[in-house]
Amino acid sequence: MTGINGFIGKRLAEHLVKHGVKIKALVRNKQLKSLDPNIEYIYGDLLHKGTLPPLLNNCDIFINCAAEIKNQELMFDINVESTRKLLNLARKHFICYGTKIHWIQLSSVGAYGMGNEGDNSIRRITESSPHSPDNMYERTKTLADELIMEAGLSSYITYTLLRPSAVFGTSMPNNSLRQLIKVVKSKYFFYIGDGNGILNYIHVDDVCNAIIKCLFNEAAKNQIFNLSNDCSQQDLITSIARLSGIRSPSLHINRTILLLATKIIEPFLRLPLTRSRIRSLTSKNFYSTDKIEKILNFKPEYKLTDRISDLF
Repeated sequence: MTGINGFIGKRLAEHLVKHGVKIKALVRNKQLKSLDPNIEYIYGDLLHKGTLPPLLNNCDIFINCAAEIKNQELMFDINVESTRKLLNLARKHFICYGTKIHWIQLSSVGAYGMGNEGDNSIRRITESSPHSPDNMYERTKTLADELIMEAGLSSYITYTLLRPSAVFGTSMPNNSLRQLIKVVKSKYFFYIGDGNGILNYIHVDDVCNAIIKCLFNEAAKNQIFNLSNDCSQQDLITSIARLSGIRSPSLHINRTILLLATKIIEPFLRLPLTRSRIRSLTSKNFYSTDKIEKILNFKPEYKLTDRISDLF
């Protein structure tokens, strides 16, 4: 696997070891030593122009958790070109041993984009929905998905593309939920528009459990699965207010007016509430998990409204 030292990768490794899976993990830092006998470190750098070490030898499954989410200048090289390099290893593995690696790719629901900015209706997104990524991260992750599906058509790998929404948990690097808690606690929170936005999050343990479902299940091969456990914004805010011991906020501000105000002010001041954040808070995208429930009998267990207390 790659990305073992990341937020999801670290938690996934814990789950895999509990299930008796032996792991070979690609890491950059040669000073790192594995403290678990079930985890072997292979040293290499996805950005290095040279060849990668034989990471896939004696492996049945490859799990790609590596991704660049912050530095736009590195996104294409890490998210796309490194996928191309790793697929080349999988092709060589097939040529040498005649066996296909099963590739599990941690992708993103960002492949489908946010939808039309003025559209305020509920948008139900399935795995067959068209791709319309909005930013560099989402575009590069979608390009990587396409490379993997092409490799699947060439029949030297099988694959499962897992597309989670925003992944949350106690050690999450994304501070959006913590910032939301802070604003509600400070009693500065207000709803934008009707307040009926849909929040798209999935717990890290649900992501790990979904990956484990895909390990040896033939039904998971050459499939794309969305992963999300959506909830309404009002339900989450009510939970945060209750946990904080305060009254649930009731103020609403017109969405159109707020978007116009931020458009005017943003060029001059750095605002905590950006236009993209307003779109995110008021979007009504619903990611269907019917497919993974039907094919793999998997359903997310951890609701955001129940587990938000972990971030207090």
